[in-house]
Amino acid sequence: MRFLTLLVGSLLLVIVAVALLLSTPELGDVGGKPHERFSTMASGGSGSARHANVLWLGGLFGAASLAYYVALMAFGARKSSSLRGLGPPLAASLAVALAFWVWLLVSYARTMDGGAVSFFLTLPGPSAIMLYGLFPVTILFNLLYVIGYKRWVLTENDYQEYERVVKRIREKIRSRSS
Repeated sequence: MRFLTLLVGSLLLVIVAVALLLSTPELGDVGGKPHERFSTMASGGSGSARHANVLWLGGLFGAASLAYYVALMAFGARKSSSLRGLGPPLAASLAVALAFWVWLLVSYARTMDGGAVSFFLTLPGPSAIMLYGLFPVTILFNLLYVIGYKRWVLTENDYQEYERVVKRIREKIRSRSS
């Protein structure tokens, strides 16, 4: 039941965040002004004014999406209301992913309106966090799945049960066709 609650709850959060983002009115006079030096370019205006209503909703959407992804993995791996050892590494991976996500949002918010931009390996801070931090964490989720597949997803007992069910179905089909 906890898995289903986590799954449905995180999906509802994603839906609520999207609905709120779509229903947020556009702010007037924050973008599309002629650039002060390049006449063929439009200036976006104040970043904090542009993102004031939606940055936190984008953060909620990203966090809820990460939680939904983890809930899907947990829901698919569960057996008799147990994650068979997958829970702790999955929770730790989610915590690391959420930490990078929050770091990304804070770093992005600091750079709005001409704040100091830090660089890491030639990329601005938020881009570096996304590429060098958040992306490898998603690979960690894939590694958890691949390495732990036989232990958490399809165990030997599960496979033997599957073989028994297939054998019964084939025997039933043979008896009907005879």
